[in-house]
Amino acid sequence: MKKLFVFMLILCATASSMGQGMKIMLNHKAYCTDKIQPYIEFTFRVGGNTVAYALNAEQRYEAEVLINVDVIQDNKVVKNLRYILGSETFADSVVAGRPDFGDIQNLPVDNGDYYLSFTFKDLHGDTTSINYIDYISVHFPKDSMTC
Repeated sequence: MKKLFVFMLILCATASSMGQGMKIMLNHKAYCTDKIQPYIEFTFRVGGNTVAYALNAEQRYEAEVLINVDVIQDNKVVKNLRYILGSETFADSVVAGRPDFGDIQNLPVDNGDYYLSFTFKDLHGDTTSINYIDYISVHFPKDSMTC
């Protein structure tokens, strides 16, 4: 019985130490401004309970995710979006139900067909990154307001 208890204790400790990994939702769409300038709008949402938190300069706990988007045309990076998305901050490291956090970014582009290469990295968590590649076609009339 003692061996079974020790085995179950080790199993539970191992299972709890294995994180479920960062979960992130992304969306992207092409739009154009009233001046007929096309752009891609990116929406990012990070699961607040799926990232690691660390003390920031104000001694509050915060999660940070490095977001990198390369906009690729003809095998060349023509635009890049790279920044750190920070979560809401907390005074205590043990907060139940950490809320999701997100952001919306716009990146002007010319009409054309693009590959989008996404990389997401939890700056306080494990060293693995999430990588994703997608495609978008941006084609708006150059002389019309019917965007």
